[in-house]
Amino acid sequence: MVFDANDEYDINAEHAKQACIKGRSYELVFADEEGDLRFAQLNRENCVLVYDDKIIPKLIGAIIVTKRGTTEHPEKVMVYDDQYETHYTYTDNGYVEDGKYDHYFKEVPVVDFSLNKEGIGLFEKALPNIYAYDKAVSDTANDLEYFTDAYLWLPGFADFDSSDEDDMKKIVNMRNNRVFLPSGNDLNDKPEFITKIINDQASENHKDRIKEEIYKIINMPDLSDESFAGQQSGVSLAYKLWGLENVCGAFERRFKKALMKRIRLVATYLNYLSPEGSQAYDHNSIDMQFTRNLPDNTLETVELVEKMRGILSDETLISQFDFIDDAVAEIERRDAEQEGKVDLDRISGVNYPEDEESDSGVI
Repeated sequence: MVFDANDEYDINAEHAKQACIKGRSYELVFADEEGDLRFAQLNRENCVLVYDDKIIPKLIGAIIVTKRGTTEHPEKVMVYDDQYETHYTYTDNGYVEDGKYDHYFKEVPVVDFSLNKEGIGLFEKALPNIYAYDKAVSDTANDLEYFTDAYLWLPGFADFDSSDEDDMKKIVNMRNNRVFLPSGNDLNDKPEFITKIINDQASENHKDRIKEEIYKIINMPDLSDESFAGQQSGVSLAYKLWGLENVCGAFERRFKKALMKRIRLVATYLNYLSPEGSQAYDHNSIDMQFTRNLPDNTLETVELVEKMRGILSDETLISQFDFIDDAVAEIERRDAEQEGKVDLDRISGVNYPEDEESDSGVI
């Protein structure tokens, strides 16, 4: 109920997006005015986490800016420790405490969703290359615009005077009749546009090289590349997605750690609301599974299961399919469907003889 009321899936997606962009995303778990648990995503720039200096650093505090104000000092801040939520307001004499409240979470109720230990965004290292690629694309667009704004060169019209009525008639007649009559003696003179010579192939090669470097730096495959087109085996796709899988695996471990802290905070608060002495919620009893949103070759999986039938158990074989969440439940549903069905050939024990030719030769 707590997760549904907070639209957990949407919040998790926002944390993943902000972590990929900024390296970290913070969340505050709190109880609202009605006592209901809420999750609030915090802007990384408005939150500072404080750790102790032990070998394994422990989060001991969090400072959250709730109002920036007009001065260089934030006007209002909240400070959290493992027991209290303290509000401060900035005045001429410094920060003055506005109130101090128990939060009942028994630890700092701020969750750190980090992409990596360094807090670096997914594409932060490739930003110089991204800027270079954007500039190259912009320059190409400018070059094409130059072609549109090119000047027309008309040989033989060197003495053209725009204020002369007869000269202007020549231009109007050319436009209306679509005929060009050179005014000079050289009939080989032809009108043409004055344009800048562009080596478009070199420009495209330059952009392709930068684009490849971007994907190498962020350790990601280019999913729009032609090499991903057509039917490919699962092993082939696995090799191409190897770098992406490593990034996702590392992020998954850190994301799971953050989600477990959120669950622990929720369980602690719910146990506080439970009757004295009862521990109705145990966060350690919860396990979570992550499923990659990647293309899958189901046909290969079916062929593998068929070959391994009789060697591995049905539960292990059925669990190879990603679209089946509970292999045991699937086996039970299959067996239930088979109940009441009778294989007459198997239970009759009758062996039907092969047809034999009669003496007359008629079968």
